[in-house]
Amino acid sequence: MGRTISPYSRQIESLADERFKDFRRGLPKRHQEAFDEIFRIGKRHLVAGVMASNPYSIETVLLSAYVEMKTDLEEMKKQIKKLSANDGSNL
Repeated sequence: MGRTISPYSRQIESLADERFKDFRRGLPKRHQEAFDEIFRIGKRHLVAGVMASNPYSIETVLLSAYVEMKTDLEEMKKQIKKLSANDGSNL
């Protein structure tokens, strides 16, 4: 019989509340919020995490956070480029 993997959503909670609890507590307050946001991102990408069915859910959480942050960064670059182009046309 194979090993049963607990539901991804439960794994995320366990990671944040148990495994990395002391790590989070050791972070400065502003970094604690960033830590919490990484796990919120993992929860927002629940379908992808379930599809990955990775026994190491921290990898899936971190990859989800990276994908979302990379997407946000690319959107910001486009906005900056657009704003820069608009500034140049006003001269």
